[in-house]
Amino acid sequence: MAKIVRPRAGREGIGVTGAAPAASAGGFDHVDVPSRGDAPRQRLTRRDFEALKGRSRRFAGSFLCIDIGSGSARLGITASRKYGSAVERNRFKRLVREAFRRNQWPSIDLHVVPRQKAKQAKLIDIETELKQLVHAQRPSA
Repeated sequence: MAKIVRPRAGREGIGVTGAAPAASAGGFDHVDVPSRGDAPRQRLTRRDFEALKGRSRRFAGSFLCIDIGSGSARLGITASRKYGSAVERNRFKRLVREAFRRNQWPSIDLHVVPRQKAKQAKLIDIETELKQLVHAQRPSA
């Protein structure tokens, strides 16, 4: 847990100069905030991508290709410069993340790669195709 230190509410301890109260005078609250490491892993790391390459099955639709492996409902997206400009790549990644967020997935790792036709796709198109590919082609592992 990371600690965030912030001044207490109210005006006590603020003098004429406007200086903040000293921490030793008890003028600060300590608040525990979960650090980034405490959050559940929902994205695939590089090591996960490498492992998924060897043990996954690939399925292709009209908008995207997916690699499916057994895991814990995590998502990885690869959109290379061959796909398009930074704007197009980021739009695709936003759409896939939103489609993934909206649905309950079985315990699988997904690696999603765009096809050129995905540039014209809307969120509903990506979401529908992702559901079809995942639910029709579950791994046997």
